[in-house]
Amino acid sequence: PAWMVNLSADSRFAVAGLGDGTIRWFRMSDGSEVLSLFAEPDGQHWVSWTPEGFFDHGPGGETLIGYHLNLVDQGRPKGAAFVAVEQVYKLFFRRDLVVKKLLGGNDAEIAAQLAEIGGVQVVLDSGLPPEIVLSEYCIAAGGAETCQPVDAGSQLRSISGKIDPKRVPSPEVVLHFEVHDRGGGVGSVVVRRQGATVAAHGGTRSVAGTAQGEERTITLQPGLNVIALSAFNATGQIETKAKDRPTLVFRYEPPVVETPILRMIAIGIDQFASPDIPRLANSAADASGVVDTMRSDQKHEVYSEVDSILLTDQKATLDNIEHAFDDMAERAKPGDLAFVFLAGHGVNLDGKYYFLPYDLPDLSPDSIRKHALTHDDLAARLSKFPTARVIVVLDTCYSGTFAANDSILSASRDETLGKQMSHSTGRFILASSSSQQEALDGIDGHGVFTGVLLRGLLGAAHTEPGDGDHAKVSILELGEYSKAQVPAAAAKIGHGHTQQPRWFFNGDEIFDVRDVD
Repeated sequence: PAWMVNLSADSRFAVAGLGDGTIRWFRMSDGSEVLSLFAEPDGQHWVSWTPEGFFDHGPGGETLIGYHLNLVDQGRPKGAAFVAVEQVYKLFFRRDLVVKKLLGGNDAEIAAQLAEIGGVQVVLDSGLPPEIVLSEYCIAAGGAETCQPVDAGSQLRSISGKIDPKRVPSPEVVLHFEVHDRGGGVGSVVVRRQGATVAAHGGTRSVAGTAQGEERTITLQPGLNVIALSAFNATGQIETKAKDRPTLVFRYEPPVVETPILRMIAIGIDQFASPDIPRLANSAADASGVVDTMRSDQKHEVYSEVDSILLTDQKATLDNIEHAFDDMAERAKPGDLAFVFLAGHGVNLDGKYYFLPYDLPDLSPDSIRKHALTHDDLAARLSKFPTARVIVVLDTCYSGTFAANDSILSASRDETLGKQMSHSTGRFILASSSSQQEALDGIDGHGVFTGVLLRGLLGAAHTEPGDGDHAKVSILELGEYSKAQVPAAAAKIGHGHTQQPRWFFNGDEIFDVRDVD
């Protein structure tokens, strides 16, 4: 039943408050449904979605809706299951398409995306993700390995209230668990620490019917470690619900606490091999400036030294970029801090982020998909880092056919890309996009965004009261400082320049990134 109905101010939509608690927009021209919204009474938790299944959400809103599945086994009913939209996040979280749908955009783009992924029903028909059951964890110490059983009651399903971590004498922990196929097959198993995907080693130990015995070895960071296991179905499209991921909490106190090393990858590209790609003015200097700024920290409290890889212009080929991530992941340790800085041209394709390397052949979509640093590849390479303390900064220029001239569409694109990347990696993402002209102008030899970022890293971002010489800039402070200062700095240039940085974080640990000078 409709409890109330109104018309939008432009008379394009009939807006109805329905008895199921939703508000829905119907197109007046043909009566078709365009958008649905469900919001909890607190006003903070909400989710909106299109009839095709693409959704947008506020904090926690991705858990509010989903799909009810009636399960069948050999033609007979086998109960029901519920797939929340958070489980298909990488396919269907598309704020940009939700906004375009409401603004009256061309439905051809939505149709193209559905054709690419097959639509909601095709994804759901691929089957449920497997169930994970932890059986034991083992600690290697003093030349011997001791194992402790894990019963179902001790597996945390959500972290809240007082945590009683298991204290372990060694940083290496081996998890033994079973993965039970629930009809969708068994895809990749993901290990998260503090909400961030981290490197783990191991594989299948045994197979018995629909159950696989698995082993994963992880290295703990000093202090608290919240370890969670998740899995995808065989197609890699549906993931375990967050509340159903087996979770264990460990505390490791090393005999000697070492100051972390800053592992840094900085890439800045002004000129490209292809004449089709517009040149930039500040990206190479921005990458060098960030490395120099982080090296200038003399206090050595947040990190003891800087291990950096700097790639600019001709050196920033796709092969070199990929090797840089692999090399740094090999050297990094769980307690380290990692900083990834990418400045240059970016492209939004299929709701994913693509960073253009120096040797990209041309700007065709096929070339970008094959020869750029893809969103999924970047996420996978970040997941190889053993540390959860990773900050990713994207100073991206969109130009030509890949630019969004409408500020609302531009903002929705940036939100889509940032949330997608943060959700898949659990890393802190700080991003700012600019037009071609804004990227060329810049301030003092740096792009507007990077110029503000450098000031923030040098101490301007620090707002919390410090304890003498121990004041530090945290990722939260750096993100908030950039959001507040970049728009004003861009406006001072004139010519209608606008930039609005955004930060995204799906992890659980707010960490410091630099000492205050």
